Amino acid sequence: MTPAPPRGRRAAAALATILALSAGAIALTHVRSAGPGDDRAGVTAGHTLVPAVRSMLVAQLHAERLSFRDVVCVRNGRMYRGHPVVRCNVNFGDPHIEAYCGVLMQGRLITNHRNPSISCRPDEAGRQVQIFSSR
Repeated sequence: MTPAPPRGRRAAAALATILALSAGAIALTHVRSAGPGDDRAGVTAGHTLVPAVRSMLVAQLHAERLSFRDVVCVRNGRMYRGHPVVRCNVNFGDPHIEAYCGVLMQGRLITNHRNPSISCRPDEAGRQVQIFSSR
C-alpha cells in the first residue's frame, strides 16, 4: 500500500478544519440566539456555552496544526470581564494534558494561551464526589 500524496493529506486536513469551524459556528449561533448580542445570555438560557467553546477550541487547535487526542471542557464558575470562563483539558498524548481556559467575547473565543490575563489556575471544576456505601 502506498502512502497518500501530501496534497491528499492537505486536503483532508483542510476538510477537517472546515468541519470543525462549521461546528463552532453552529454552536456559537445557539449561544448568540439566546440573547441580544450578549454571549452571557446563552449561559443563563441553556447549556450551550461549553459545547460552543469546545468546538471553537478544537477548530483553533486544528488551524494551528496541533495533534491532540481529546478535548474535555467544563464551566469552572469563574468570570473574566463579566463573561463566564470555560476550562478545557486538551490531551496531547501520553501523558501531556494542557489546560486551556477560554471566554466568548463578541463571538470570538479568547483563551489564556493568547491572553495570559485570563486565569487558568487549577480548580475543582468537573470533579464529582462519589460516596460508596459499605453495605
